[in-house]
Amino acid sequence: MRDSTAATVAATGEPVVASYTRDEVAGLLEEAGFGEVELLDAGLLRDRYLRNRPDLPLPATTLIAVATVKR
Repeated sequence: MRDSTAATVAATGEPVVASYTRDEVAGLLEEAGFGEVELLDAGLLRDRYLRNRPDLPLPATTLIAVATVKR
């Protein structure tokens, strides 16, 4: 998937600066001192926030990280 995503982005003239797997994102956040880490992918985001908005498509590669600071 990384190659196809990079090709799609490159076609728009934007470089891919970084590309991480879900596990890599979670690991980097945990190493940086974050506690609970929740990764929201395109499917979850659509179900949770855009269920009634088919006019707002999300790329399948969308991943948003929500993390809390350890105390």
